[in-house]
Amino acid sequence: MPVLTTTLNYPHEFRPVPRFLLDVPADWKLLEYPGALFAVSSVDPEAPWMNIIVSHERIVVGTHDDVLKRRYTDLIAKYDDISVEPEKGFRLDDIEFIGRDSTYTDPDMGVSVNRFEASTTAPNRIGLLVDDLFTLTFLVPGGPSSPHTQKVLDALTSFRFA
Repeated sequence: MPVLTTTLNYPHEFRPVPRFLLDVPADWKLLEYPGALFAVSSVDPEAPWMNIIVSHERIVVGTHDDVLKRRYTDLIAKYDDISVEPEKGFRLDDIEFIGRDSTYTDPDMGVSVNRFEASTTAPNRIGLLVDDLFTLTFLVPGGPSSPHTQKVLDALTSFRFA
């Protein structure tokens, strides 16, 4: 007797990643980055590099804090000289974010890096026990008071679901 199978067509039979918009400087370059939806980076060789990495994962509803704690535990284990600020909640328009700032020395480049992560979940319109967690990771040279930090924070304030 033949075994019956069903061929799934991805992503057609699956729920897509919720649509979102993010405004970045026109001269920034779109990059692929492992584990991310995409990344963008400044391309001006006369200016310090700046990166924004947008990632997505599906998590169990209510585990947002646990996921973020695990991420920072992993990050702290990776860098000897990391300085991590306490987590802060903030709101941009109608979107709630949890953000955390950290500074460390990148061992490959030997420069101080300011890393700011802002995470939010998309509106859960279908009532599942799964949330779509989006994380925007901003990387700029220097500490939190770097004059370049404002450019990536401007991009953060433009994030919105479509």
